[in-house]
Amino acid sequence: MELDEKDKKIIREIMKNPKITDSELAEKIDLSRSGAAKRRKKLEENNEIQYYASPNLVKMSSKIIAGIFKFPMSVNREKTIEIAKEFAKKEEIANCWVRKVSSEKWGFSFLGISDKFKDKIEVDKTLDKWTRQIRRHSSQGTELDADEVNPYFIKMLKQNIKSKEKNQNLKDPS
Repeated sequence: MELDEKDKKIIREIMKNPKITDSELAEKIDLSRSGAAKRRKKLEENNEIQYYASPNLVKMSSKIIAGIFKFPMSVNREKTIEIAKEFAKKEEIANCWVRKVSSEKWGFSFLGISDKFKDKIEVDKTLDKWTRQIRRHSSQGTELDADEVNPYFIKMLKQNIKSKEKNQNLKDPS
């Protein structure tokens, strides 16, 4: 589906506020409410937009780990997808997505959520175990970057922080 400027504006507005009503959306992009609703529905039907929840970083940061497993280009995109799908079956994995991480590497970003991630020793053990498992699947040089987190994920989390900041000046939830 080819997106026009109105569609792109709709996507941007929904990214800013996934709960935006059709009336609010129509006002922001200068369309009728029914026109905005029809366009949103078409974007949803064509899988141009998806909705999902993200954790509230203020409350959940001690339970979250994220990173990227990177593979040399000899591990092609299809193999990377296969490895990522298997990895995503883990109970702790909340999200996993394949992407090109450089001109020479494919990889997949992941987000894990678990109470056991409160303990640094547990985090290190878990990441080491996952890295060994991924290396067995890829049979290639696999690299884990647990410090680099997908910029889009960070953007989502910043939205949580900003909304919390506006409402409660980032008071400690504990």
